[in-house]
Amino acid sequence: MTRSINPSGAAPFAAYNIADAPIPLLLSIPHAGRDYPPAVLDNLRLPADSLLKLEDRYSDLLARDAIAAGVPVIMAQYARAWIDLNRDERDIDSEMVTGWDRSALPPPSAKQRGGLGLIPRRLSGLGDIWKRPWQKMILKRGLSASTGPIIIRLSRYCRPCSGVLARLSCSTCIPCRRLP
Repeated sequence: MTRSINPSGAAPFAAYNIADAPIPLLLSIPHAGRDYPPAVLDNLRLPADSLLKLEDRYSDLLARDAIAAGVPVIMAQYARAWIDLNRDERDIDSEMVTGWDRSALPPPSAKQRGGLGLIPRRLSGLGDIWKRPWQKMILKRGLSASTGPIIIRLSRYCRPCSGVLARLSCSTCIPCRRLP
């Protein structure tokens, strides 16, 4: 199912041709990630293969020629089940995160209500993805920063991706993903 079960040290996304973008265009491939941290599989209620429904598997391969031609590309490395880089960092389902003050979050988006917020909650036809809610902060001894607290995911994965996008002055962003 996965490209990598334990991508320790792997970047959450890859950015190509960003520094000196020759054209005002960005290809965004937010759901191509196939790296699954162990915490995903440890907390999974559904069969692991069901997570394939969240991926745009191999959509990253569509960008090879564009990268070679110098087109700026940003592409997820970590699986969408871990974090969806195509969502606002505030699009958090407070019911699936322990220790989060609901009043500090904006009203749920349509995607979040459908189970597809920053961290997906459910899959159509299969139900809830996770056995238990994720933690907002590290509470247990032995948990490393890569194992799941939501605050860590935001600071290590979502915010750096947003920072790359903010530094790139482009006029057109083309999302490369599967649509229903």
